[in-house]
Amino acid sequence: MHERWVRQYGERTAEIHQERQLRVRVQRDPLAIERALRLPGWRVYVINAWQERLSLEQAVLAYREEYLVEPNFGRLKGKPLSLTPMYLQNDQHATGLTRLLSLGSRVLALMEHGTRRQ
Repeated sequence: MHERWVRQYGERTAEIHQERQLRVRVQRDPLAIERALRLPGWRVYVINAWQERLSLEQAVLAYREEYLVEPNFGRLKGKPLSLTPMYLQNDQHATGLTRLLSLGSRVLALMEHGTRRQ
């Protein structure tokens, strides 16, 4: 650790600055890496339907076609819409734009849901 004095100047008070140097040592754990590589891609599905009513294949397909709201909100932040406060002058404009775009996103989600059902 290295200390140095900073003198008083104008309204700034005198103080001590401390400089510290840290060293980090990294070591790979092959077993932990192997375990982590096996995890991605797996999902746990829980359903309340009897096995006679819904097979494993049907359950997986139903989950893959489920309605997800997150991608629609991702569109609000993405390039096409770019929900950024750069051009908004006050909080009411930001609130109004957010509500308008979220309403449009919900309409789009309903249209996608109807299309999937057909």
